[in-house]
Amino acid sequence: MGCCVNEVEADRMKPSLLVVDDQPENLDVIIATLAPEGFDLRVAISGPAAIELAGEMIPDLILLDVMMPDMDGFETCRRLCVEAISCRRAAHSC
Repeated sequence: MGCCVNEVEADRMKPSLLVVDDQPENLDVIIATLAPEGFDLRVAISGPAAIELAGEMIPDLILLDVMMPDMDGFETCRRLCVEAISCRRAAHSC
């Protein structure tokens, strides 16, 4: 039995983080801070995009901006929970 983890398995072991923000400056700071820490980062710039992406990846954690146009962070969180996409894995209660 091998003691080493191959690259594909290592990628699966990285904590996945969905970052949702409509401000590119905020995304730049978050990505620059967290990417070197080894997170599997995915980015959405709107609530609807976050809902779609969360369904595809089932993130370990969602970092969600509250103040966004069209669908704010609270509504995005509510819809994620109603649609049962990520509530079981969320770090907070929706």
